[in-house]
Amino acid sequence: MTPISDIDIDLILTLDALLQDRNITHAAARLGVSQPAMSARLARLRALFGEPLFIPSPHGRGVLPTPRAEALRPHVAGVLRGIAALLEPS
Repeated sequence: MTPISDIDIDLILTLDALLQDRNITHAAARLGVSQPAMSARLARLRALFGEPLFIPSPHGRGVLPTPRAEALRPHVAGVLRGIAALLEPS
C-alpha cells in the first residue's frame, strides 16, 4: 500500500483536471502550470497507481481515462470536497 505521504494535493488536482478536460495542455492551463510540468505530474500519478490512468485518444487529440481512472473520479471529488470543507471558516 502506498503511504499517504507520497500523495500531494497537486496530484489530486492533476487527476481531477485530467478527468474533466481529457487533454494534458488544457488541464495544465486550468491549473496554471506548463505542459511539461503537467506531464511530469501525470508520470508521478502513473507511478503511484502502477498503471497508465490515461491513454492517447484514438482521434489524435487529448487522452482517455482508463477504467481505473474513471473509478477514481468519485473519490477524487470527495477528497477535494473534504479539503474545501477544511478551509471553510468555522
